[in-house]
Amino acid sequence: MSQNGTLVYLDGGLSDSTEELVWLSLDGTTERASRHERNYGSVRLSPDESMIALEVISDEDGVSDIWVLERERDQMTRLTFSDTLDYDPLWTPDGKYIVYARIGKEERAFNIYRIRADGTGQPERLTESRTRHTPISWTPDGSELIFMDYSQESVDLMRYRPGQDPEVVPFVNSEFGEFGGFVSPDGRWVVYLSDMSGRGEIYVRPLNGDGQATKISTDGSAGARWAKDGRSILYRTPQGKLMSVAVSTDGDRLKAELPVERTDFPLGSYSFLWDTAKDGRVLAYRDLDTNVQRRIPSVIVNWARELEETVPQPK
Repeated sequence: MSQNGTLVYLDGGLSDSTEELVWLSLDGTTERASRHERNYGSVRLSPDESMIALEVISDEDGVSDIWVLERERDQMTRLTFSDTLDYDPLWTPDGKYIVYARIGKEERAFNIYRIRADGTGQPERLTESRTRHTPISWTPDGSELIFMDYSQESVDLMRYRPGQDPEVVPFVNSEFGEFGGFVSPDGRWVVYLSDMSGRGEIYVRPLNGDGQATKISTDGSAGARWAKDGRSILYRTPQGKLMSVAVSTDGDRLKAELPVERTDFPLGSYSFLWDTAKDGRVLAYRDLDTNVQRRIPSVIVNWARELEETVPQPK
């Protein structure tokens, strides 16, 4: 819960679910992506799409670690061996490192770390904060990392600039909640979800910070990604539909067409976190047990006011 009245919570209870990795085409056809069945947390394709970075959750103690899957041999290799939580892996543009969020034994917040993708060396901490940091996407040249900062006031999008003197500066910092933050393939735009309208909707903003945000979704959203060719944005509706929006540029302006429904992408059976591939397909994971109720992130704006209106007050 943030001080601006936005509440983020997970529906459903904890479950030791088992999932499979699948490819979802825009025509609705699916294809299994791996023989491995695990309790997955997130999936990310490497820049050349030969590897998949995975968050794998232990059914015994709920601890999560980062693994990589080699697609050609369907071989999984574990990268981190912590006894806490390592989650939300993200490849660097050169494919040499994976950044991820971790909460250490003596820490009370998630910060961003990186580890070599080949498993050599030790994890290296990139950010230091008492709030929760989640890496989202890099600029194509690797000069900036967009990450989410969960403070007590709100959820904001920040920019991490690596180097000898790393720098963290705000990107979208408002009284509303901003989620995601995916940089376009050409490095000019960022797509993200904001609750500034009273519900989650998708917006695109120039990476350089100039100009206003362009609204993409029309009836709510539960997250978005760029198509790898940069000519469209895919997003998911709260009703479990996968939508696509064709986009083009006119100088410094982004032009967006009306959303088109592509296929079913139900939140109850498919993962909340997903990725897009160069061939236009979506990489996600889905529950093998149809009776499992997946925990779905929900956002409530002005929840305290809703509570006052719903619960009878003492007289």
